[in-house]
Amino acid sequence: MIGTGILQYNCGNANNDKARATFDSIDPTRFPILAIQEPMVAETKPTVTYTPKNFRPSRPIYYGIRVVFFIHDKILLTAWESKRASDHIEWIRVITRDGPLNLVNVYNPPGHVGQPQLEKWPEIAEILCEIGQENVILLGDFNCHYPAWGGTGTLKELKVDYLLLQTEQANLQLLNEQGVIT
Repeated sequence: MIGTGILQYNCGNANNDKARATFDSIDPTRFPILAIQEPMVAETKPTVTYTPKNFRPSRPIYYGIRVVFFIHDKILLTAWESKRASDHIEWIRVITRDGPLNLVNVYNPPGHVGQPQLEKWPEIAEILCEIGQENVILLGDFNCHYPAWGGTGTLKELKVDYLLLQTEQANLQLLNEQGVIT
């Protein structure tokens, strides 16, 4: 069992060079779990991405993957399990001091600015239904711009209303600090 600090990071397909210093500076005693969106996986090396020292990927790496968790070695293999994974969504369940914690890492493709809903929400909703009443953190890159998580001057997109409605109906709470850019 662990106390769980989770660091979410969108590499923008750059973790092989630009994000490496950031990854290598992470204190695993504070953040033993990294939720990554858009890890760099090149066609020339379709099963490789940069993984920080003493972390392991939560699943095999392959070309086209948009989300992955990196889990520090101090978290025993028996303390977490991969529940479901697709190119755009991964769900793991971690045993913590306070009981099970479900982590759902999402990369929702950008789509059109005027698109009224999130392309990946049906898969997210299915996972949330399966999780039931257990603790869950839904995180990732929803490509859904809004001042509450994009900062002052960010224009609100149509799909924000959909995301806020769906998360409210799922009894999820926004944990972002208002105005702090994510």
